[in-house]
Amino acid sequence: CYVQAGVSLYVVFHHAGGLSERIPVQFFGERTDSQSWSAQVYPGDLQLQSITVHLCSPVLSSVSLHNLLVHIETKWHVRSYTAGSFVLLCNPWLKDDPVYMPLDVQIQEYVQSDLGLVYMGSHLNVCKRPWSFDQYEPGVLEACLKLLQVSPQHLRDKQRDYVGRADPVYLSRVLCTMVNCNDDLGLVEGKWDGSYRGGVSPTEWSGSADILHRWVVSKCRPVRYGQCWVFASVLCTGAIMLFYVSIHFLGRSRTC
Repeated sequence: CYVQAGVSLYVVFHHAGGLSERIPVQFFGERTDSQSWSAQVYPGDLQLQSITVHLCSPVLSSVSLHNLLVHIETKWHVRSYTAGSFVLLCNPWLKDDPVYMPLDVQIQEYVQSDLGLVYMGSHLNVCKRPWSFDQYEPGVLEACLKLLQVSPQHLRDKQRDYVGRADPVYLSRVLCTMVNCNDDLGLVEGKWDGSYRGGVSPTEWSGSADILHRWVVSKCRPVRYGQCWVFASVLCTGAIMLFYVSIHFLGRSRTC
């Protein structure tokens, strides 16, 4: 598309739950509010038949899938173009973000590393085993977002839930609720004794992706079975994906 003089340009994005926000595009260095969404065109971004728009979110933004549209308005008509979809997440590299990590060694350990050790047993008999958090595996991000979409908080009040998703503390509570299957469409069914027929013994799990994929394929039926370290490990994967991997453009390259 192309833009002519006297034409208003807007960027509109829609949450998966139906909420939307309309952002007027500002041209050539006009002041924007850092506490709200902004869309900016800088000198050199406007070409004969194309335009580059820089979209910036506020620090406290709702973690969600967004569908992005571009509206071009004149006095006579409005044209709309689908620009794609993206997932906006928290950003540990941004100093003003509540999940900011100042040290590279922390980011390497808690964000980028996909392998870790899980400790299990009793206080008198502690043992450890490797676990793959699988944050780079296909489908894991989508499964974590699905956990938010079927949570009791979302089903009870979608608008309040989307507003709350700008708060990492709120997100943590939702994830904790959804890791087990008590009274909701949660992820894992716990079992601490007896036979594990009809499921997988908790000691056989070694990574989060298999559990998340099974839950999605079964249409949110709980995966059998887990114990404390399984719940904790999958919760870590959810936290890494939603808090610490920054932004994903679906079907395109990921940038952090």
